[in-house]
Amino acid sequence: MDTPVKRPALWRILKQDEALVQPLSDELKLGKPAARVLISRGYETPEAARTFLNPPLDSMHDPFLLAGMHDAVERLAGAIQRKEKILLYGDYDVDGTTSVVILKTAIELAGGAADFFVPDRLKDGYGMRLEVIDRAAAEGVQLIVSVDTGIRATEVVRHAQGLAIDVIVTDHHLPETELPPAVAVIAWVKKYFNS
Repeated sequence: MDTPVKRPALWRILKQDEALVQPLSDELKLGKPAARVLISRGYETPEAARTFLNPPLDSMHDPFLLAGMHDAVERLAGAIQRKEKILLYGDYDVDGTTSVVILKTAIELAGGAADFFVPDRLKDGYGMRLEVIDRAAAEGVQLIVSVDTGIRATEVVRHAQGLAIDVIVTDHHLPETELPPAVAVIAWVKKYFNS
């Protein structure tokens, strides 16, 4: 059996105009590496870099441009108003766990309460699991919101529906051949959405 040949990683480092680096670094009180990254991304002036690093709310995209957002907000707002049990089902990585914290905080600020489940990477593996849905049903959960997971959980979402649990899926991963039959699916998948 042939041993695969290890090749060194090939990195293409864009050349920076060093005359821009020091002034940006000084003005924003950033290290030169951070200033170089900003410049390489087109933020060459202190004003442009400040706007990128601390964007005003009116410069953000309207979240309701995301497919599924209206349905998700309506269902989540109703759950908060009716004091339904909500479970946030996250992923174990950084974007999954931070999303759970942000969404839990937002629900609490809106007057609701939510429990959460973040799987153990080694014990539970990746993705939504049937036994977690069964446990949620036994605890009276009426709404599950996935964060950074769920786009490929068609059977798990169907199982939740059979237990009278609505599911909102928020995920940036690629789906299988079909989207899960959730109340709402908020994802960036160009094949399925027109934006």
